[in-house]
Amino acid sequence: MKLIISILIFLFPFFALGQQYLMSDNFVHDALALNPAYAGSQEALCTTFHYRNYMGDFDGSPKTLSISIHTPLKKEKIGLGIMVSNDKIGVSSETNVLGNYAYRMNLGRGTLALGLGFGVTVNTTDWTKLAAQDAGDDLLNQKQSTGMLPDFST
Repeated sequence: MKLIISILIFLFPFFALGQQYLMSDNFVHDALALNPAYAGSQEALCTTFHYRNYMGDFDGSPKTLSISIHTPLKKEKIGLGIMVSNDKIGVSSETNVLGNYAYRMNLGRGTLALGLGFGVTVNTTDWTKLAAQDAGDDLLNQKQSTGMLPDFST
């Protein structure tokens, strides 16, 4: 039985599927990008602005812009924050607006924070920026497509 479990654990990464969260490398500069409980943890109003232009001069190269603001409300033992980000790559753009709520508990030697994040993600693709090889391609003849999804985190 232990051998079967070991084999399954070893093989799991080969069958797992995932997606890249574009803001995932920003947590080094702003932990609010991944953890809503971080809101208010610095005991002061904090603002972070981040801009990154990957591969500089290439047309359609990825660009990331984000701003976050968070602060503690000491009397209520809560932290509040908001984060707005935009990722562009090629003809696609993803814009996120996320609100964060953190409840902070003093445990004597440390603090425990529980957080909830809530917001919306808007994905937009501008098909007119592509050079169509097939003039009859209905997808490329659309001007723009947009989708909106709710976003929650803990």
